[in-house]
Amino acid sequence: MGWRGPRGLEERKITLWLHHLYRNPDGSPNLGVTFELKDLARECDMIYSGTNEAGDEREYMHPIVRHYVHRMREAVETFVEWFWTSPQYQEYVTDGLSDEQILLKIVEVMASFDVFPVWCDREGDERWKLMDLHAYARLREIRQNAIISEVGEKATKMELMMRRFPRELPGKYHRQTLPSPDGFMALPTGPGEGIQCPVEGCGQHFRDSEIWKRHFLEAHRNFIPPGDPPKGLDNLFGS
Repeated sequence: MGWRGPRGLEERKITLWLHHLYRNPDGSPNLGVTFELKDLARECDMIYSGTNEAGDEREYMHPIVRHYVHRMREAVETFVEWFWTSPQYQEYVTDGLSDEQILLKIVEVMASFDVFPVWCDREGDERWKLMDLHAYARLREIRQNAIISEVGEKATKMELMMRRFPRELPGKYHRQTLPSPDGFMALPTGPGEGIQCPVEGCGQHFRDSEIWKRHFLEAHRNFIPPGDPPKGLDNLFGS
C-alpha cells in the first residue's frame, strides 16, 4: 500500500502520540476518540509563534502534522479496501464474526505497522478521530458509491464503443451491469453465458430475459424479427 512508516523526528513524534492515544489503560483500542490536530501539534512541540504582515502575533502548526496524518489516513483507506477483497476477510465473514470484531482485527494489524486508524470524513465536518464502527461503515458507503460511479461510467463508455464499432465489439466485450438505486444488481454474465441477443451483428449476452428485453427495445427498435406480424415480437420474447 506504499506505507513506509514515520520518516524523520517529527513524524516519529506524531506516531508516538497516536500510539498513546490508541491504547486504553487496559490495552484495548481506544476507537472513536476524537482529537484536534492543533492539540497533537502542541503536545509534540510543533506549534510555532510568529507575526503576520499586520504585526499581530500568531501561532502556526508545522505543515508536516497535517501532511503526515493525511498520509496515514490514506494508508488506512488503502489497507481496509484491500482487506475487503482478501480471502481472510471472507473467512471472518464465514466464521460469523461481526463487523465490530472484524474492525478490531483490522486496526490491530495496522497498528503493528505504525498505521493508526486516523479518520476524518472529507465530505463531513472533518473532525479527526480514531476509526470506530460508524466511521468504518461510512468508509464502506463511500467506497460503494465510488464503485457505482465507476461501473456507470464504464457502461456509458462501452455503449459509445458498441455504437462506433457495431460489428467488431459485440460478442467480444460485455457491458458493465448498471447499479440499481438500492445497491448493485447481480454480476454480469461471462462470455457465452446467459441469453444471447439474436440480432445479427449484436451477439451480446444478458443475465436474464427482462434485462435482455430492455436492451432489445432500446437498441433494436427497428429490428423486424422472423415470423408473420403481429406474432414476430411475441415469438422473439417467448411469450
